[in-house]
Amino acid sequence: MKVKVLCWISLTLLSACASVDHSKGYADVNALVQQRTGADVGMDGGVPASEQIAERVNALLKNGLTRKKAVAVALINNQRLLAAYESIGVSQADLVQAGLLKNPGFSIDVGFPLTPNSLIEWGLSLVQDFLELLVLPSRKEIAAQQFAADIHRVSSEAFHTATEVESAVIELQAATRLVELQADVVKGARAARDLAAAQYEAGNIYELTLTNEQAAYQQYRLELAQAEIRAAVARERINSLLGLSGSATAWVLVEALQ
Repeated sequence: MKVKVLCWISLTLLSACASVDHSKGYADVNALVQQRTGADVGMDGGVPASEQIAERVNALLKNGLTRKKAVAVALINNQRLLAAYESIGVSQADLVQAGLLKNPGFSIDVGFPLTPNSLIEWGLSLVQDFLELLVLPSRKEIAAQQFAADIHRVSSEAFHTATEVESAVIELQAATRLVELQADVVKGARAARDLAAAQYEAGNIYELTLTNEQAAYQQYRLELAQAEIRAAVARERINSLLGLSGSATAWVLVEALQ
C-alpha cells in the first residue's frame, strides 16, 4: 500500500509541472495588447533581453518618430511596463508552486528487544499531509484566477501607457505647430519694429508709435519663448514614457498634427 501512495504522489507532482506552459502568460499579454493597441509587444516567449529591446528601439527611431512608432517604443521600453511584464513571470511561478505538493516525510520506528534472544523490530512509514491533498484543487484554482487577473492588469497598464504616449505626442505636435506660428509672428513684429524705427528717424511717426511697436515685438518674443518651453516639456514627457536616454533622445518628430 505504501508503494502505491508514493507512486500516486509522484504522478501528481509530474502532472502539476507538465500542465503549465511557461510562455502562456506572456503570449496572452502580447495578444491582448496587440488587440487593443495594434502594436506587437514582441514577447510571446517572455521579456526580451535588453540588447534586443535596444536594437528594436533604435530601428523604430531611425527614420523619425510618429505617433504609432512612439506607442510601439513605449510598449517595449517603458520602465514601468517592463516591471509589470516581469511580474507575469512571478505570477506564473506562483501558479506552478500552487500545483505542487510538499515532499512526503518518512518515519522509521525501531523496536528494541526486551530479551537477549529477541530480534530488533524495524518499521518504515510514509507520511503525507492528506489535508494538503484536499485543498490542492482549490489552491490551484485561486492561483489560476490570480494569474488571469495579473494578465489583464498588465495588459490594461500597457493600454493606459499607449494612451498616455498618444496624448503626449499630440501635445508635442500642437506645441511644435504653435512654436512655428509664433516664430512667424515674431518675424513680422521684428519687421514692423524696424520699419517704425526707420520712420521715426525720418520724422514720419511719433515716438509713442515706435514704442508700441517695440513693446509688441518684445511681447511676441516672450510668447515664443513660452511656446518653446511647452514644446520642450512635452518632448521630455515623451522621452520619459518611452524610456529613452542619451543619444536616443535626439529623435525627430516627422508627423504633423492633423
